[in-house]
Amino acid sequence: MEALELYIHIPFCVRKCLYCDFNSHPGGPGEHEAYTRALIREIDWWGRLTGRARVATIYVGGGTPSWLNDSLLEEIFAAVKRNFALDQAAEISLEVNPGTATEKTLLAYRRMGINRISIGLQSANDEELALLGRIHTFSDFLRTFERARAAGFANINVDIMTGLPHQTEDKLKKTLQKLTMLRPEHISAYSLMVEPGTPFYERYAEDVARRDRGEGTTDLPDEALDYRLYDLTREFLIGRGYGQYEISNYAREGFACRHNLGYWERKPYLGLGVGAASLLMDSFPGDGGGGRRPEGLRTPAYPNIRFSNIKETDHYIELWEAYDPSRQEGPDEILADAPWIDPKTIQKLTCREAMEEFLFLGLRKTGGIREADFLDAFGLAIDSVFGPVIESQRRRGLVRREGGQIALTKRGIDISNVVLAEYLP
Repeated sequence: MEALELYIHIPFCVRKCLYCDFNSHPGGPGEHEAYTRALIREIDWWGRLTGRARVATIYVGGGTPSWLNDSLLEEIFAAVKRNFALDQAAEISLEVNPGTATEKTLLAYRRMGINRISIGLQSANDEELALLGRIHTFSDFLRTFERARAAGFANINVDIMTGLPHQTEDKLKKTLQKLTMLRPEHISAYSLMVEPGTPFYERYAEDVARRDRGEGTTDLPDEALDYRLYDLTREFLIGRGYGQYEISNYAREGFACRHNLGYWERKPYLGLGVGAASLLMDSFPGDGGGGRRPEGLRTPAYPNIRFSNIKETDHYIELWEAYDPSRQEGPDEILADAPWIDPKTIQKLTCREAMEEFLFLGLRKTGGIREADFLDAFGLAIDSVFGPVIESQRRRGLVRREGGQIALTKRGIDISNVVLAEYLP
């Protein structure tokens, strides 16, 4: 197998935020320990199956991974190092929420080999933080950021959100000013998504419906203001030395997140833990390395199988507690007979579907995609598959094409959901 990216899911948090639809819940110490044991069993299982595959990046997300006791995180990282061959320069990220990481724990993370911290700020405005249901204040964030620097972290990401209820350009600008004064290496700026099943949806569902209809809103920014908030973020951060390398991500030179780039470039990744998703080659040790490839596809094959683990933490723990570690699955049993994998999520991508993903994901990067990479992956020129769509978008000023690269224009980024959807059936 080529070098993998690992995603490790820690589903625990102090309290679920009002907008959050991620697979997370508080959980107590006993559940934390039981989950860690189950997760380590899964890590051992995949380590044996992949023959100690090489790993280029690790991302530990949640939930709030920093809410897990650092001794349990240490056991998880020991299992990863025992089962996989980490690149010497591997990027290893951990999500941290303000107020959940002490000087001691941050130093412990450094000893584990973690070299990148992602801190969930969301806003520098305490009123907005309270509205979101966050457990911290801006002062709490500052203390966490300063502790991370003191512990030796030279690669820090900070998450912020735009499109918040009652947010104005002035409020957002103050958040950006306070944040950029700290000079984090990376900033992720995501627009608030009001998802069904969350307290925010119950509160703002009518506003979302009105915005979708192009009507005026009361609490949430309308579509025009939403665009202005996005443009303000982009122009402000670029003006402060941050390069926009993806629709929602900005970094100082040399600090683009390698793990997230792997998602957008369709590199194979393995999701470990409850609800974690994977994208792998349909080929495992023991099947001769051939796998099942679309007719006429030349090697090397593209990653073409997606699946996710089950989402219920208690069931995940029960299954791994009952699993016999001496069992030896054959290559045809790997997914079908692994009960912690949700069978409804197993998808064998066709060649066409993988090509669509190549465009849909790759064009999120501001640098776009390389036509040569498409040819290498699929053995076909990109124009033979998507030529009419690309040319139509070029004529409408939505993409630019030069030097073997295809990328969204500023106008294309502004309506990226519409542009990218044109590559799907």
